[in-house]
Amino acid sequence: MVSDVSPAPPSPQVQFGTTTIRAIWGDITEQAVDALLNSANTHMILGSRQSVAGMILSKTGEKIADVLSRVVTPVALGDVVVTEGLNLPCKHILHIATHGTPDEERILGDDDLTKLRLKPTR
Repeated sequence: MVSDVSPAPPSPQVQFGTTTIRAIWGDITEQAVDALLNSANTHMILGSRQSVAGMILSKTGEKIADVLSRVVTPVALGDVVVTEGLNLPCKHILHIATHGTPDEERILGDDDLTKLRLKPTR
C-alpha cells in the first residue's frame, strides 16, 4: 500500500548564542514551545480561519481577542505584542505587526526584523 502522505522534511534550525530557532513541520498551535510567531495586522485583529491568527483565535476562544483588545492600536509596523499562550501548549505568542491598512503597507525587511520593538498591553 502506498501512502498519500509525504514524510515531513527535515527541520532546519539556526543558533543565536544559547537560543535555537527551529522550523517545525505541523500545526503551529499544537507545539509545546517557548513562543510561537503570529504575523499580525497593526490593529491586532485576528484573521480568517485559514490563517495562523485564525487558528489561534479558534483554539483560544475569545480569550486572545480580549487580551489583544487591550493593546493601544494601531501599533507600528515591526512592533511585537507578547501574550501568554493561554490554553495553547506554548508559553507565549509573539504577534508581530507585519501588515496594516493600505496607506501603511510595506514589506518588512531584514533591518526591521533585527530591531523588533515590544509593545505593552494595558
